[in-house]
Amino acid sequence: MPLQCSICLFAFREPVSLPCGHIYCKICLTDHVNVPTNKGMTSTCPECRKPFHLTVPDVTYLPEKYRPFIAHAIRRVYIDTAPTEAEADVALLTEKVAELSRQVVKLQGKLTRQAKIEAMLDECECLRIKYMYGEIDRL
Repeated sequence: MPLQCSICLFAFREPVSLPCGHIYCKICLTDHVNVPTNKGMTSTCPECRKPFHLTVPDVTYLPEKYRPFIAHAIRRVYIDTAPTEAEADVALLTEKVAELSRQVVKLQGKLTRQAKIEAMLDECECLRIKYMYGEIDRL
């Protein structure tokens, strides 16, 4: 789930949840609810268009046993943005891959130098053998 508001497309600022489960910034949802065309005591979810109530009834005359079941339609949401263990593992493995890639480049450079040295030694050996058999006058 991306941690961004689908209205402003930024990271959530004071996220709130609707009864349908969609989450928005408090300011974005307030702007959506306060449009001039919305004249009633209900509004709709910007995403799924499911209606929800904007007000909570006065519970003064409601029997005590029913009061816990009366709740606001819009509720504050607390999102934990701390990296999970899996994300930390991914970061660690990414760092290790980068280090190993640097080591591979370094070893490829050494291998290339080693191959050049071996080619030069082979050429020297060839010249020495030719000199020994008199095919060339001097080295």
